[in-house]
Amino acid sequence: MLACCVLLVAAGVAPARPPEKPADAIAALAGALSDGDAGAFLARVDEHAPGYAELARNVRALVALGPAASSVDPVEDKGDAERRSMRLNWILDIRGSRRRATILCDLERRGDKWHVTRLEPVAFFSSQQ
Repeated sequence: MLACCVLLVAAGVAPARPPEKPADAIAALAGALSDGDAGAFLARVDEHAPGYAELARNVRALVALGPAASSVDPVEDKGDAERRSMRLNWILDIRGSRRRATILCDLERRGDKWHVTRLEPVAFFSSQQ
């Protein structure tokens, strides 16, 4: 097995990565907030998602305040290999303030990644709380 991997790497072919899980997409959202990277957060959200324009404004304003530590725990996860609906307990710590909400999140598989098609309430991600 090692010889096979060495040959693939030597030939410039990386071994295939396992497909992303929905939880990986949620972790990427939380990580982007922690890193203060609105672009990385919004890259995971479909621009046709309900409330996207407001979400984008909120996330940009939120990360402008500084990094936001996030803790996200799935409460409910339903769906199939192409679409998931999740209820998430999301805790957000920013500038000494803590907020907590149940977030409704729908995801859709596109290629080997999951993308958010709904994230509500978008007001949770506002800088004004």
